[in-house]
Amino acid sequence: MREFKPIGFILGLLGVFILAGTPVRGEVLFPDGSMIKQKCSACHKPDPQGNLDVLEHTRKSTEEWKAVVDRMVRLNSLPLENENFHPVIKELSDKLCLSPKEMEAVAYLNSDENSQYREIPKDKLEERIFTACVRCHTYGKIVSHKNTPEQWAEARNLHLGYYPTVIPQMREMDWAVESKDLIEPLAKLFPFDNPEWKTWMQNRKAVDLSGEWTVAGYQPGMGFYEGTYVIKADAAAGKDEYLINKELRYGNGKVLKSSGKGTLFSQFHLRYALSNADKSLTEGVFDLKAEDMAFQGKWWDVVQDKNVYGNESFAKAGSTAKILCAYPEALQTGKTHKVTLIGANLPGVKAADIVFSTPGLTVTKVTQTGATKLVCDVNVKADAGTGVVGVKVGTIAYDNAMKVYAKMDAIKVLPEIGRARVSCGPAYPAQGVQFVARGISAGPDGKVGTEDDIVLNPVDAKWSLAEEKTRENDDDLKYLTTSVANGLYTPITTYGPIPERVQKVEGVGLIKIVASYNKLESSSRLAVVPTDFIPQIK
Repeated sequence: MREFKPIGFILGLLGVFILAGTPVRGEVLFPDGSMIKQKCSACHKPDPQGNLDVLEHTRKSTEEWKAVVDRMVRLNSLPLENENFHPVIKELSDKLCLSPKEMEAVAYLNSDENSQYREIPKDKLEERIFTACVRCHTYGKIVSHKNTPEQWAEARNLHLGYYPTVIPQMREMDWAVESKDLIEPLAKLFPFDNPEWKTWMQNRKAVDLSGEWTVAGYQPGMGFYEGTYVIKADAAAGKDEYLINKELRYGNGKVLKSSGKGTLFSQFHLRYALSNADKSLTEGVFDLKAEDMAFQGKWWDVVQDKNVYGNESFAKAGSTAKILCAYPEALQTGKTHKVTLIGANLPGVKAADIVFSTPGLTVTKVTQTGATKLVCDVNVKADAGTGVVGVKVGTIAYDNAMKVYAKMDAIKVLPEIGRARVSCGPAYPAQGVQFVARGISAGPDGKVGTEDDIVLNPVDAKWSLAEEKTRENDDDLKYLTTSVANGLYTPITTYGPIPERVQKVEGVGLIKIVASYNKLESSSRLAVVPTDFIPQIK
């Protein structure tokens, strides 16, 4: 199985077949000397204008081009050498990519941690698509493809040809009819020709990532961190290839150093693979907002037994001044708080230069200033308005910086349902879930559990496990119980059958994880499920 260079991960299969006609363009995307013309034109024949059949009717995320080319090698015997696999993905991602706006909609799908993200349909049309398609793969996978109407029809044909069992598997509907009826809606929702994409492509500029970058992020279970990237062009590896050194500094004093390589796809989509000082491996995927020279995305440990990941932003030194992060996230009324702002190219300021959008918040003292970090004391009056507030440091605005609340009325465990996976040997280590308990302040309606709740900072909760009774003689807790440190649950069972359990089932089941803090309690459901043997199918 092929891997990204330098990253190895595989996604699912959504295919393309041959169709007639080529969208009109002002240029030949893949000239005779291109890698794509050399490697793909044996099957994807060029028309008289030099446009390649099928390929030039579809746009995809980098991750989906990887999946499609993988399938071409595996099922269609594409003679593609290992050393040419990465250049092919880069070239496809450069010419037939998603725009940053389109990629933002599927960013949650591009990372490979044990994600707890839940896809939920927003309207009746999405409900139909979910019913017909999401049983086998994610909705985000569909959104990652932008096709002509003919190509959406051929994607349906691929399923009927390669996977005819879809008909009996989906016997609660006439899948052949329903999937045909969805072609037109899919072509309108996710079109190949998109004016926003065309405008972006026309205005896209080459980007050089070389330099120092300021980092700010949040790692569940560890808290906020700051740090730096030092990125250098890897001339030996080629265009848009980089050497990366990273240093993170956490609030508890921990320092994490790592180094490795990365690739910038489509002039905005960065993927990297880093080796940490403790020999563990980290991967990351980030998207660039070019006008600000700032990335946003996620990194994760390759081995997910501890579900280690971080949500992160980083901005280039010397670019437009900006604030990346502010913490703590919530400030209680009637108290003075030490607030930290992390950013890039921050100006030197006095207390009077820092202004909040809500009356009643005043900076009384600036204790630390610098180009990347500002620390100040903020007094919040007892009668200050509650809710989301922004902050302005000189001329630099940071909207939705933090929240103001009067009191903590409850706590809430997130995610609301966690999915852990049991291990099955060294090739399939256990996948844990990092839970976090956060404070909750009732909003203006005075009720907890409504849309106006204010979600507060994480709390230092005590954790325990309890049975989630779903049947008579429910014994899940007996086999799934283990210690829970700082909200992290890692299964101790394996994929093997347990002889004494009914039907000799493996160590899976549904239990509750419970957090307690200052006489407040909350719980989430925790599903421990079998090993994921085909993680490439998303």
